[in-house]
Amino acid sequence: MFMPILSCNQIRQWDDYTLKTRHLTSWQLMESAVISNRNWLTSRYDPEGHPIIILCGSGNNGGDGLGLARHLFKGFYDVTICQIAASQSPANQQNWDRLPHHEGLRICTTLDEIPGRLIHSDTIWIDALVGTGLKCPLRPLLATLIESVNALPGIKISIDIPSGLLADESTTGTVFHAQTTLTFGTPKFTFFFSACAQFAGAWQVLDIGLDHTFLETSETSYFLQTATNIRSLLKHRGPFAHKGTMGHTGLICGSEGLMGAALLSGKAALRSGAGKLTIHAPNHARTIIQTGLPEALFQADPHEQIWSTPVAIHSFQAVGIGCGIGTNAMTCLALYRQLTASSPIPLVLDADAINILALHPEWLDLLPANTILTPHPGEFNRLTGQHQDEFHQLEAARQLACKHRLFIVLKGAWSRIISPDGRVIFNCTGNAGMATAGSGDVLTGLLTGLLAQGYPVDAAVQIGVYLHGLSGDLAVEKVGSQEAILASDLVESLGHAFHNLHADIS
Repeated sequence: MFMPILSCNQIRQWDDYTLKTRHLTSWQLMESAVISNRNWLTSRYDPEGHPIIILCGSGNNGGDGLGLARHLFKGFYDVTICQIAASQSPANQQNWDRLPHHEGLRICTTLDEIPGRLIHSDTIWIDALVGTGLKCPLRPLLATLIESVNALPGIKISIDIPSGLLADESTTGTVFHAQTTLTFGTPKFTFFFSACAQFAGAWQVLDIGLDHTFLETSETSYFLQTATNIRSLLKHRGPFAHKGTMGHTGLICGSEGLMGAALLSGKAALRSGAGKLTIHAPNHARTIIQTGLPEALFQADPHEQIWSTPVAIHSFQAVGIGCGIGTNAMTCLALYRQLTASSPIPLVLDADAINILALHPEWLDLLPANTILTPHPGEFNRLTGQHQDEFHQLEAARQLACKHRLFIVLKGAWSRIISPDGRVIFNCTGNAGMATAGSGDVLTGLLTGLLAQGYPVDAAVQIGVYLHGLSGDLAVEKVGSQEAILASDLVESLGHAFHNLHADIS
């Protein structure tokens, strides 16, 4: 199953549910979290050379920090507590009372009290000031403290969520800059948005013993897809398969000066496993296609430089439109006429096809149900208007998908797959090296090729987005750096991406 992503309120309910069903006290559940944090830290950092400074607040997040200090101190780590709390929650107080106060544990109330020799590049700062219950910017005292720590050297780790970061919405004000966040149960919604993810760093989900029955039965619209989900969706090619049974893909793409998009999309469609591919492109592209992609069939548009006329698509099992087609008035008319020619064939629209819809938003009503749109954020904003932040942009995508019965892939880090029912699935593969021209063309071809093979639309979009990102991750390994990735590297890595998934099944 997908990993559900819960709201802050649901997470509190999950805690309460666990306490009730497992007959635990708040302190016992906190101790489970403390041990999970301790195990993660001690498996990565030795006591020697890593002084640990734990910033503790007054609530249960601070209680996690106090409990962690106790365990680390008993494990012979050099631990300093910086306790910033006027009052304490009951579980926090219990952990305070259990500290070895008379055994040399260092406790401070300000940064100035911490010996300067403890602050260097190997110092581990643990943020346990404020948890998921925060609803507004931090008060000045905590904000000033965090700004000071952010400016100091060392390894920065947050417990559950960086202090100052709101769990469910856009954040303003000061936030602790963590390199790693050790979060509990499920990732927090805010981790999937660029303006907020920078504070969480490389988050890790820790199992602290929360009752999974609650997670499995909770209602949410947000999920994280994993390799396990994708493996369950993959088909196995039978020994009697042939090109006629593996689907005929149609791509309408390219214009003068933009034929590279057609080649990238076409190669990805064939690498998806599709049996046949026909590329409809301007007449001048005949030699480009037939030499650059000899495995593809070429269908010439009557116009020399652009797409100008609708295509008979009855022989295709899926069609992708938009890569490099431009927004010429004749091309706009061709898209309109293509959409008004009713057809049950699965459809993928990308790039300039989306830009044309932005020029003629009333044409959205012409899209067949379950059409896939694959905009990057700029294309999406052209389609729907500017948005206050990424949270509002995602909500606009949900509304658009529901209104027009679409699948929308909002591309970027943690690409979002939005379904016609408003469900959002965050993808877990990919990297910043894929921020290069042509990456979207590869995704369009891959999705269209999967659809042509008979995958249901929801399965095709989940597999395609996952494989697209995984190909990017494998491409980094091959070329050596994110900076050096080309879109063609994604195509070349698709076979290895499929192999990785199939190998784990067998």
